[in-house]
Amino acid sequence: MISLRYLFEKREERFISVATLISALGIAVGVAALIVTMGVVNGFNREIEEKILNVNPHIIIASDRASVDHEDIKRKISQIEGVLETADFLDGQALINVDEKVAGVLIRGIHPNPKRRLIKIDSYLAAGTTGLKGNGAIVGSELAGNFRLKVGDRINILSPLAGSSEEFKVNGIFNSGRYDYDLNLVFLNIEEAKKLLGKDNIVSGVGLKVAEVFKVDSIKYKILSVIRPPYRVVTWKEIDRNLFSALKLEKIVLFLVVALIIFVACFNIISTLIMTVMEKAKDIGILKAIGVTRLGLMLIFLLEGLYISIIGIIIGSGLGLGLCYLQYNYKLVKLPPDIYYIYSVPIQVRVPDTMIIIAAAFILGLLATVYPSLHAARLNPVDALRYE
Repeated sequence: MISLRYLFEKREERFISVATLISALGIAVGVAALIVTMGVVNGFNREIEEKILNVNPHIIIASDRASVDHEDIKRKISQIEGVLETADFLDGQALINVDEKVAGVLIRGIHPNPKRRLIKIDSYLAAGTTGLKGNGAIVGSELAGNFRLKVGDRINILSPLAGSSEEFKVNGIFNSGRYDYDLNLVFLNIEEAKKLLGKDNIVSGVGLKVAEVFKVDSIKYKILSVIRPPYRVVTWKEIDRNLFSALKLEKIVLFLVVALIIFVACFNIISTLIMTVMEKAKDIGILKAIGVTRLGLMLIFLLEGLYISIIGIIIGSGLGLGLCYLQYNYKLVKLPPDIYYIYSVPIQVRVPDTMIIIAAAFILGLLATVYPSLHAARLNPVDALRYE
């Protein structure tokens, strides 16, 4: 192939060879940077999703009214495919008082037996136990830090609306990695929460655990077919809708910013091919003189540019995936856990993202070859032979 010979032959102009190398490396760096960047963004998204799923049910059925007929709800949704478990919960605002220091908290009453809960506090337990028998409480690490609490300490929780207060023992301290959860959330035995909040035989809603957490929307529509207002059905995705929207926008912006590296590399391809056309002007003239068509000449330089892009894409993909593999398995890049609540940069490589990156680099590389190829095809054979 003439295009391959032009790409790899020894050049009279060493600058063109260097420019070709720089073009390929530019594509490689851009592709590698995009793969790593998207891997990190996906990794952080996964961490956030896990934190939300471990502290909240997959689906919540609640009501704007004071109480929820939880038995009726559980009966209606018991036959819906994909729903694995259900559990009642009770939420309410309260105040925590320790040594005359007061702060507002969200009380969440859950089942005292960890095996019958839909949430996984045990996976975030920093100290103590997740058992909630009697007057036990599980508090967040930020709240514990603010009040200098440790396992076994006693705290007073007051309910302004019910006009009551109870003393609880700190059985455990959890560290979810979400500042708002760790600062504001206190888990109590649901029966004790009912007494404190003055809501005997009343629950805030029913939590559901589903078989496939990323298909909650389809299950939500099935639930809505049997549950009528005033009941509301909220999925875990909707609990932090604004956060997920911001993360999605951030991913798009980062993709576009890092893709500029590939864009700049494509300009290098354009300049390299134009210089190659100028260097090979005599060859172009000879090829035209022996009957090679304009389309044939275009294909020669089009393929040369594509070879540069493909070499860059292969090197960049290998480099990017290799770096992601090393970070995933060996945790090379560490993070301060007191700030991020994780010990290393999370990585998750998704095949669709990688394919989009490769396709985008290929298309940009293809577009970069169009002008130089047209320039070569339009050269007049007589003028081309005069270059020598």
